[in-house]
Amino acid sequence: TGIVGLRTEGNKAHLTDFILSCRVMGRKAEEVMLGFAISKAKQNNCKTLIAEFIKTDKNKPCLQFFEGSGLSKSGNVFTWECSKPYTVPAYIKFSHAT
Repeated sequence: TGIVGLRTEGNKAHLTDFILSCRVMGRKAEEVMLGFAISKAKQNNCKTLIAEFIKTDKNKPCLQFFEGSGLSKSGNVFTWECSKPYTVPAYIKFSHAT
């Protein structure tokens, strides 16, 4: 139902992909995906997760999610300090490829 991609550079992780099916959007899958990305960033010894929002005709829901997610915002760049915990809904199970 979704894809999340990360690229690490030094102690920073860049969110390269954050794609979610409209059928699961708004059902807390976004929080799980972001939490997973933050968890992977921590595992890679990154201090900061960075998500640059690039506006398109179809990604306004992503902007709204980022704005309400607790990420810090500066212009079109959202960040999360990986030392902070990010809480995800416990009732959602997910699988991932490594």
